[in-house]
Amino acid sequence: MRAFIRKLKPDLIFEDISPLPWFSPVLARRMPRVVIFHHLNGRSFFQTQSFVKAWVGFLLEGSVFLLYKKENMIVINDYLAEILRSRGFRKVFKIVDGVDVKKYRPNPKIRSKYPVVLFLGRLERRKGADLLIKTYPIVKKSVPNVEYWIVGDGAERRKLESMAERIGEHGSGIRFFGFKDGIEKIRLIQKSWIVTVPSRAEGYGLSVLEANACGVPALANNVPGLSESVINGRTGVLTDCLNAEKFADALIIVLKDKKRLADMGRRARRFADKHLWESCARGTLLVLKKALEGKR
Repeated sequence: MRAFIRKLKPDLIFEDISPLPWFSPVLARRMPRVVIFHHLNGRSFFQTQSFVKAWVGFLLEGSVFLLYKKENMIVINDYLAEILRSRGFRKVFKIVDGVDVKKYRPNPKIRSKYPVVLFLGRLERRKGADLLIKTYPIVKKSVPNVEYWIVGDGAERRKLESMAERIGEHGSGIRFFGFKDGIEKIRLIQKSWIVTVPSRAEGYGLSVLEANACGVPALANNVPGLSESVINGRTGVLTDCLNAEKFADALIIVLKDKKRLADMGRRARRFADKHLWESCARGTLLVLKKALEGKR
């Protein structure tokens, strides 16, 4: 990495810790640096990785608290900002995710006539698509015409498809769309009734904002980050997605209450309007400029 930096000769290093650090304070210590730290995995490493990989990830992530205290740290939720400040970090800047509300917008004309539960994200264990699939047989009993749409790709896809097949006849309503982007992704969101974000760990939840901008509420795991991007009972619902019965019950309740879904959808759109990409970009540029000026 040092050789690459010497060859490139950048004005500034912008490090993205997602999920593990690149150690720019050590490898590029003479250059101005800004670091974006999305979320803490913490114990969730042990829920998503093998024992050895979990310990490696846990220890490497922990090194951030030793090596990065003097860095310009961008975070996207209050939870992580408070943790860093309590551990002695002095240059912490909270800049939440943004969404293009002109591109992502409601389109009630194409909304599905039957209940569609959407998952939108990478198919990796941390994102929790497996937790959603487990609820399908339970939800199907109360909402017979429900469909689950899994949009995304990743290392877990085959395993998740096999999991859906093992459900038997109940799995026929679980559809995998693969990776979608642009207008295709937007149309799938606009057609859905609710987006689910059962992540075991999350920074803020860009899929929450994308769905909200389309007037679609979110049902999310009650973990740091998501507990800030979902206003429980107003723009969506927070629940314990690790518990299949609680997760399923929450889905059943919202899918059976169309008025509540519509009300949350309207409030979700207003919430998304407060998360413009322009604001996110301006905040980030300000931190970058401060870092450059501090080294002059």
